[in-house]
Amino acid sequence: PRDVMVSLYHHSRAIKAISWTGSWDGWFDAFLNGRAPLPGASPPPEAHASDYDGGGDWFAHTRSWWTAAQRFPEQMSRRG
Repeated sequence: PRDVMVSLYHHSRAIKAISWTGSWDGWFDAFLNGRAPLPGASPPPEAHASDYDGGGDWFAHTRSWWTAAQRFPEQMSRRG
């Protein structure tokens, strides 16, 4: 998911609600460890809201949508 990582890095630097100011190396580590600040990310169930820093696991997010698409294909393929 190199293209995803690069794209999210640039978006996270541009989106005011995130405003990532760290380095690419820091982003790389955060992304691979599921701690990158992603737009619209919500805390994992085991996290306490006060400890949550906005990081999200892109792999888990994508896997959950893939599972939903497999279970409910007729709803996932609807357009406008």
